[in-house]
Amino acid sequence: MRILYHNTSLGLGIGGGTHAREMLRCLRAIEGTEVDVSPAHGTGPIPPAASGAGRAEPRGPARAAAWQTVARFWVRPVKREWRALRARLLARRYDVLLFRSDLRTRLLPLAARGFPRMHVCAEINALVHDELPVLGRVRQPLARAEMRLFRAADSMVCKSRFLRDRLTGEGRLDKDRVLVLPNGVNVDVFDCALNEHAPGYRDAAQVPREAFVLGYVGGMEPFRRLPEMTAHVARYLREDARAMLLLVGDGTDRDRVAAVRAGLPEDVRRRIRCVGRIDYGDVPRWTAMFDLALFPYSNLYGSPQKLFEYLAMRKPAIGPDVPPVRDVFTHGEHLWLVPPAHTDLASTIRALRDDPAAAAAMARRGYEHVVRHHTWRHSAERLSRFLAERLAS
Repeated sequence: MRILYHNTSLGLGIGGGTHAREMLRCLRAIEGTEVDVSPAHGTGPIPPAASGAGRAEPRGPARAAAWQTVARFWVRPVKREWRALRARLLARRYDVLLFRSDLRTRLLPLAARGFPRMHVCAEINALVHDELPVLGRVRQPLARAEMRLFRAADSMVCKSRFLRDRLTGEGRLDKDRVLVLPNGVNVDVFDCALNEHAPGYRDAAQVPREAFVLGYVGGMEPFRRLPEMTAHVARYLREDARAMLLLVGDGTDRDRVAAVRAGLPEDVRRRIRCVGRIDYGDVPRWTAMFDLALFPYSNLYGSPQKLFEYLAMRKPAIGPDVPPVRDVFTHGEHLWLVPPAHTDLASTIRALRDDPAAAAAMARRGYEHVVRHHTWRHSAERLSRFLAERLAS
């Protein structure tokens, strides 16, 4: 099976870039599968100022940024990108075009019409217009128009059943054409054996060895609610003088997180550390320092990649009780889930802190679950089987 993977996130240092590179690596490792790439780096992701703009920025600038994204999606010509993609498709006979949806999704129907004998699979990790809440009443019609573009595809792969149900409901797409494929983890990179070196990592990072470290790794986009999480964790820090919070990452809400931190008493403030952006290769070492990993809030359609990475590192974790997470993990069995309206994070932390044996057992079960079922290799194999079945039908 010959696949052309068109994904503009391949060269980017964000979660979507990791997803793309890991899927590419693992697909290429499958016997009988050849994968070429068609990148146009830097054209795919939604600009940070627009993503989650309803909370991220003042209403005026946020709305302007959102409409700029709409213009890039619907108005900006795609002739140059289509010529480049068409040339790649003509240069070699491909069985499958695996097309990651982004700001150039209008290329999808062109590819389907131009190469009717080739199987076209749309990889849909999010709808562009779902990321633009400040558009108000016009957002849903624009999202439905975006969904209609996917009707040109022969099949689709998306991260969650929630997103699949939107595509098959609002988008009126056939359910049997859609594969639900959550995120995964590279267990060679996120190796729990690194935990043995955690004391040395703490020394190098000037993190006290005796501290109970609460840790978060990821972006600081508004839907992750990091300022709110920081305030909740600060309540716990007031009662546990040995605890500290490490926030590893960057994003549009970093200043808001800093403002929450600045308003806290000195003895609490000095135990909250904003590390900022780090190289992805350093994430496992920082995660190894955590005693309890945090990712309590997310959106309703995404598959939080960091949860898979936390559990691969065998860390007790608090995650968001949202449909894509419940699709994969069981509350109390693999990690501890908190609902979107949860405001007493301190009590949840306290319960896990006070029963370390139960927390460790939960972490072990979570680790076994992701290693057995949710590595990137598992994801690539499921996708390869799905595509092979579609080609044979």
